[in-house]
Amino acid sequence: MVQKITSIQCIMLIMSSITPTFILTVPSIVVESSGQDAWLSILLAIAAAVLIAWLIGAICSMNPGMLLIDWLDSRLGRLAGSLFGLILAFYYFTNETIIIRQFINFMSENVLTRTPAYAIITVALLVMLYSANHGIEVIARINMIISLITFLTILVTIILLLNKVQLPFLLPIGEHSIRSIIHGSIPPTAWLSEVAILLVLLPYLKHPEHASLIGIWSVIASGIELLLFVVAAIVIFGPELITILAYPTFNMVGILKLGNLMERIDVLFISLWISTMYIKMSIFMFCSWHCFVHSCRIKNTRPFLPAIGLLTALYTLWSWPKTTETNHFNRFSLSPDLLTFNVVIPLIIWLCCLAAGIRAPRAKGR
Repeated sequence: MVQKITSIQCIMLIMSSITPTFILTVPSIVVESSGQDAWLSILLAIAAAVLIAWLIGAICSMNPGMLLIDWLDSRLGRLAGSLFGLILAFYYFTNETIIIRQFINFMSENVLTRTPAYAIITVALLVMLYSANHGIEVIARINMIISLITFLTILVTIILLLNKVQLPFLLPIGEHSIRSIIHGSIPPTAWLSEVAILLVLLPYLKHPEHASLIGIWSVIASGIELLLFVVAAIVIFGPELITILAYPTFNMVGILKLGNLMERIDVLFISLWISTMYIKMSIFMFCSWHCFVHSCRIKNTRPFLPAIGLLTALYTLWSWPKTTETNHFNRFSLSPDLLTFNVVIPLIIWLCCLAAGIRAPRAKGR
């Protein structure tokens, strides 16, 4: 039986593919570039991401609902389809290792300070393999529950932070140059470009004709979520302090308390964030497995899932042994990487499909 997900479930899945790591590191990077005008950079990034979502939607509109690799085979030929499939498999695999390393770094520094990295990655790997093995529909259902609880938690968090807001931190508006604001918009645009995962999710949609709207609403909702966190961090800490904080979002939640009744509310927030990270890692594990086995025309796909999982764990521990290396990559190399695989590669696919569509009628006419 082919698994199917609704449009709302797909929007939530795409958001969960973007926001968990998005809110972890992006606020400090954006504020470092554009200071208190970081919210302008986020708005610019949302506008750019909507265009990217439109591009992804345009590609999806050409696909009648087939699996991505099978559709590329039928449209561009088997060689081109396999090539693009392996490129995407490589992207999801390498990005998965980066996500896991970010997760390990945060957990080791803030939550499980005495737990070795291999123990954290073992638990995460078991969750990813179990989820991916049960398919995208199961991941989507679990994600809906976690997302609803997360939205309520964010709402409560914003309400509790209102008494700590200092609006003068947002002034003066427009102090930074257009160049700085554009430079600050590049990292959030890169993260929002992960809406390209819709290309893999398309055949599982109950209503694939809504793909463009799903992509657009996904990036708008994800962008608004980041905008709220960035503005909240600025009006609470100020732009100067944010730039020296490794995880300003969690530092912001860490100062919350409910009178003398309840403290350390951040534990609840971190617990939910861990759940969303498991969802994101499961989605990327599913996508890397999906792209690899279909590109290689593998019939019996089950044995390859644990193999890919083991390779992911080993590559994560070997490639990113130090936190400083991961942080450097996140700041300077991750944005070009995301834009290359989520914008440039889909753009090439779109142009190739347009060219193939033009050649086909000409050949038929002859």
